[in-house]
Amino acid sequence: MSQKEHGEVRSTSGTLKGTYHYLNSPSPHLFPFVFISNVTDSLQMFRVCKNGKPFAFPLLLPNQYKIVYIKDFQNVSSCDEITVTEHLEEYIYDESDLD
Repeated sequence: MSQKEHGEVRSTSGTLKGTYHYLNSPSPHLFPFVFISNVTDSLQMFRVCKNGKPFAFPLLLPNQYKIVYIKDFQNVSSCDEITVTEHLEEYIYDESDLD
């Protein structure tokens, strides 16, 4: 299996932001999932990626964890690499659509 089964999420400066574990389902009737934990004292947004391309953006409260299920429509196979990274881009709502 080529998936990276666990790892750390670090900021660009090297600060630890979270940890993750990818767990493939032993049964075809259950979805595989990624267990992500936020190890900081602040709200964190992460990216769950398949072969480097993000498909989920979970938001985690301080010192909390979340399970992100990988559904059939995401077409993850045993040769795909699942990783988690810090979500760096910030969306700023400028209210321009209210005009």
